[in-house]
Amino acid sequence: MKSESSKYERITDILKKSRPVLTGSEAIEENVMERIRDKRKVNENYNILDHLFGWVYIGWVRNGLVAASVLIIAFFAVQQSIILQRINNLERQEVSTGPSFVKGVPDDFESVFMINTQSGKISLKGGKLSDRQLKQLEKSINDLQTSYSNLIKLIEDNPELKQYLENTLSEKNKKKINL
Repeated sequence: MKSESSKYERITDILKKSRPVLTGSEAIEENVMERIRDKRKVNENYNILDHLFGWVYIGWVRNGLVAASVLIIAFFAVQQSIILQRINNLERQEVSTGPSFVKGVPDDFESVFMINTQSGKISLKGGKLSDRQLKQLEKSINDLQTSYSNLIKLIEDNPELKQYLENTLSEKNKKKINL
């Protein structure tokens, strides 16, 4: 066994020391240079579309962008459904066009209200009304106006109720006259 291992070591030493004879070194050099030139030509044919859409070939980027687009579309779908629901709620609200119990709230309600408080027609305990209180007052007036128009519509739709109210009002008017 020793002799075989020593023979092996001697052969490997001889092979390490001996160098192969190169024939055609110029052909090898020319072949390497040709390959380098071919790689440069590929780089010279640079395409802007490859640069812009190169991410398509990367799987995780493509999947991530698809997931992001699905989330954005879902967000817009939810947003549109909320908007449509609000529009449907607005369509169900009643709009009064006829004469109403409370004259309509003017567009410049805040300024009209402030002028009336300044002139003394309306007195306030604290002297001032906050914006929140002013909006709440405007909302209350509009709610009262809507309720009154609903009541008038209900009375007009029910002839028995209308007759009863007319009789009651005429009796009250007779009592007033008799006083």
